[in-house]
Amino acid sequence: MAKEINYLKDIELPPEDKNHTDYTFPERRREILEEIKKHKDPNLLSRTNLAERYDVSIAMITEDIQAAMKSLEEYYGIQTLETQIRRLVERLNEEEEKD
Repeated sequence: MAKEINYLKDIELPPEDKNHTDYTFPERRREILEEIKKHKDPNLLSRTNLAERYDVSIAMITEDIQAAMKSLEEYYGIQTLETQIRRLVERLNEEEEKD
């Protein structure tokens, strides 16, 4: 099984003179990760603006943000509140299925 990429530690930021639409998806996710760090909250990022900047769909930007957040969680060894809530709901659903 292939090793999962951590966009914070495994990928360098793309060169400043590289066109955003020419970014590979790891480069795009790495830069989005920097935007998350800068704004302190992924919900403050405009998915529409990011989709236009990178010439990709809003759905792809949503996936990029989720992957970037997962990289942050793994790198720092902490879970976001969103992840904690999602896991709690998953556990509750599993318990209901057992009953």
